[in-house]
Amino acid sequence: MTYQRKRGLIIFALLFNLAIYISMSMFFIGEKGVNYLSKEEMYSLNNNVSKKVFDLYISEEGKGKGFFVENYNSAWGDGSHYMAMALGYDSIPPYSLRPFMPKLVGGIADFILLFKKVDNYEATKLNILQPIMSILNSILLAFATFLMFFIIKKFINDDLIAGIISMFMLINIGNIQTAQFFMLDSASYVVSALIMYFFVNKKYLYTSISIAVGLLVKEVMIIYGLLLLYPLISKDEKVLRVFLYGIIPLTVFVGIRIFMNLDPLSMQYGWNISKGEIKLGYFTSHLGSLKAIIFFAFKIFFTFGILWFFALLSIKIFDKKLLITFLLIIIAIIFANALLASRVLRVIFVVFPIIAILATVGISNLLKIEKSNDFK
Repeated sequence: MTYQRKRGLIIFALLFNLAIYISMSMFFIGEKGVNYLSKEEMYSLNNNVSKKVFDLYISEEGKGKGFFVENYNSAWGDGSHYMAMALGYDSIPPYSLRPFMPKLVGGIADFILLFKKVDNYEATKLNILQPIMSILNSILLAFATFLMFFIIKKFINDDLIAGIISMFMLINIGNIQTAQFFMLDSASYVVSALIMYFFVNKKYLYTSISIAVGLLVKEVMIIYGLLLLYPLISKDEKVLRVFLYGIIPLTVFVGIRIFMNLDPLSMQYGWNISKGEIKLGYFTSHLGSLKAIIFFAFKIFFTFGILWFFALLSIKIFDKKLLITFLLIIIAIIFANALLASRVLRVIFVVFPIIAILATVGISNLLKIEKSNDFK
């Protein structure tokens, strides 16, 4: 097969994968993007914090219409907790451990309302939270896609292919299901891109700081701390310096829990590890039977689709120390999903920058393209 035909088939496969995301995301099998819940069903699923937000929104002052119908985008009310935090209410773990975006959006809303006289401040603020979040997600995702292009360009000398793979940061099931709502998935993807941008440029201190800030967006970012194994095993940095880099995200992870009077190792509902308390409900639902395991694997595959195939092609040629580091992160995030989260595709997508790098190397090898600027 000629180079041009092979390249054309790869580009078509990538575009087809993006088309599947657009066509199937909102009602993907097993993880529908929109769930229609009545007020009574909403009350049965959530605590008093969510009820306060819900009641305020459907009040005469709130004037909200159909808002919470769409907000249950396979998240079962997560967004209402973040909106409660943006309004200044206390929330419960794990939502309270993710204050960065709710407080940022709430602060922007307060700034906007400084210039507008309103009769019911809280209800008006609630009504503008979601539009602010959507606009902010748009800006952040555009920035992350820009970063991904320059990350990928380090591993392939083909602007078109690099650009298309970068577009996966914008067009994926996680974004399509959550970006328009007050959810934190898209923000976590942005953080992952920022972390990897600093990492591939060997800015390990900035990598560590980005992970630490990312923990305030979503606690799954702690797994990216495994990246700091690479400068250790490759001897890029002195051991003491790498140790100090690792202390930064760990301090934030434990510190925010101590500050909130929680178990320093609390993770999710019912997970207070220091006290020996764990809850295996998610693990059972994902891996409790052969059918569940097959379905879990099916969803893992569709998270990245064709990129998995190209990533596999990189295994024999990729830097072994870096490959081990990347594989540890991928496996850890999948395992954490099985233990701690009900949704698969939008949770696991946070590891996209790593899959993108591996897939890019696989494609580059398949096309025999000389790399423009390898990580080395």
